Amino acid sequence: MKARTAIIVAASIGCVLAFAATFAVVYKRTVDAQVESLSQIKYSARPLAGDLPVEIVGQGFEWRVRYPSSRRLQGDGKLAANFAQEANESRQESDDVRCVDELHVWKKAKIHVHLKSGDVPHTFSVPVLRLMETVAPGKVTLVWFIADRSNVTWDPEADDWTHEDSWEFRCAEHGPTKMKGQLLVHETKDDFLKWLRRAEKNQP
Repeated sequence: MKARTAIIVAASIGCVLAFAATFAVVYKRTVDAQVESLSQIKYSARPLAGDLPVEIVGQGFEWRVRYPSSRRLQGDGKLAANFAQEANESRQESDDVRCVDELHVWKKAKIHVHLKSGDVPHTFSVPVLRLMETVAPGKVTLVWFIADRSNVTWDPEADDWTHEDSWEFRCAEHGPTKMKGQLLVHETKDDFLKWLRRAEKNQP
């Protein structure tokens, strides 16, 4: 009886070990595939197709945002590649739009964000998008996202946009009150271009 019990126990242990080994192999392959996929998305030297590239530089307690001008956005067929090269070389076109702590996009657009740090490491976080990425000085990190709903509406009476929901992006290392900005998602590309052209006129 004892021998029979020992055989059953040994067989059970063997099944558990075999299952564990199989699970470990499958898990490793899954993780490797995910890491490879993420590396292609976030760190690819060849930019993926997108609708709007922006550059965000964390410095001090603010986020400095650069957009391509409306001229470039509508007429530059190689905008993604050109903008990526500019971000890597810390260059910009004279008519690019610059602002602080405001990230304007439009609904359903694929946004490429070229993240940089001008001083120390920062952790760029957009809670509503569940997006978080560490930014190191001297390195450009490419992330992308798509916002599936808007939070900005044009008010003709006020001649300005109103914010229905407040969506923030921030540096996770500084807590919820410091180094934060607003994510402003326009309903359409035309509405975004309307904001962009107005911002162009107000550039210093």
